[in-house]
Amino acid sequence: MPPINHIGRPSIAPERRVTGKKSRAGIFAALLLLLAASIIAASGAAPLAVVPQPAWDLAFTRTNGWTGGDVAASVPLPGHRSLWLFGDSWIGRVADNRRQDGTLVNNAIAIQTQAPAAPGRPPAPDDLKFFWGPTAAAGKPTAWVRPAAADGSWFWPTGGGVVVPGPRGPRLALFLLRLRRTDAPGAFGFDCVGSVLALVDGVAGPVKRWRTRLTDLPHDPLLPLTPGEEIDWGTAALYEPGCGCAGGPPGWVYIYGVRADADNHRDLLLARVRPAGLASFTDWEFWQGGSWAAEPDLATPVVSDVASELSVERVAAAGEVRYLMVSSEPFLGGRILARTAPWPAGPWSAPREIYQTPAADRAGHRFVYAGHSHADLSPPGAVLVSYIVNSNDLAELIGHADLYRPRFVLVPMGAVMGEK
Repeated sequence: MPPINHIGRPSIAPERRVTGKKSRAGIFAALLLLLAASIIAASGAAPLAVVPQPAWDLAFTRTNGWTGGDVAASVPLPGHRSLWLFGDSWIGRVADNRRQDGTLVNNAIAIQTQAPAAPGRPPAPDDLKFFWGPTAAAGKPTAWVRPAAADGSWFWPTGGGVVVPGPRGPRLALFLLRLRRTDAPGAFGFDCVGSVLALVDGVAGPVKRWRTRLTDLPHDPLLPLTPGEEIDWGTAALYEPGCGCAGGPPGWVYIYGVRADADNHRDLLLARVRPAGLASFTDWEFWQGGSWAAEPDLATPVVSDVASELSVERVAAAGEVRYLMVSSEPFLGGRILARTAPWPAGPWSAPREIYQTPAADRAGHRFVYAGHSHADLSPPGAVLVSYIVNSNDLAELIGHADLYRPRFVLVPMGAVMGEK
């Protein structure tokens, strides 16, 4: 049974192997919804209601290679592309909706090529390519990014990522958690033992030319934490460019972190740093409720009671820039929630329900989590939102390949902005 770890997500031990055709039903409905999205894009009008997106679901329905994974956060890349980040991922084959001869790797990515003339269009199969690590000596695939030392730990993406200026062109900053198995029995047999920043150069080119440098971040960064508390930085990240003028400031990278206590209550903290100082924690500044402080122990929450995974994006609404936060309902609730703010530090609105996932998704062993928005992949007037349906029954995950893949809905911009 995939256990639930301290941050409220399924943790699956690395490199577990199991032995055991997804129907393309619903293509007609997908084409109708794709046509509707095209009309929305052409007219600039928002849809009247939240609309499931089976054409987007279908894009992540694969029968060979990557066949499922959680997180499903996206990061815009140069060249009309997007990076998809996945946590524990199934690599193998699917037949008759059953995962066969599959291996779980701890993280994977996909690169989506977009059509600039058709914003919000679901990707064709060739527009979405998946990547993971090399094949190990035992013949099994490995994770895309792995610790340098074989110490039994592995990396899981927080979902936070952002492209910033680098010394040799655009640079990708990704935030990862370092997880390790513990001796605890049952559902809490894994623990988070650190946070890692991955700086990736060469992201304007193909993945094979990317160069990654890993830097450990303070897991408990000098804050006066009570027993059972921890802080994980990089749940979400934003880059706000400077003025672009000669000699002007280079802008700020805003980094959100989740402070969790022993009772699974989570507060959202905020830090900022210039792009050149990302890998130097002493260069970070921390929001303390009215100004920025160099001391991390002065950080105060910008939002309380958040999920362990969320997205924060800059969007255009009613002719002005707003900031949108989307997440699943804590703790493993079935609703998708949104908050808005005029600035990365807030003030953030109260959470609003923008979608109630179908009740059947939460029947039996199944649960919903990992709500994220994808503004860069959305048509005008709406926001594309994904979530994951998982099961704590491993046999169900193997026998139902339609689980443990992102599912998508299109939400009117008015709904996420709280308009009546």
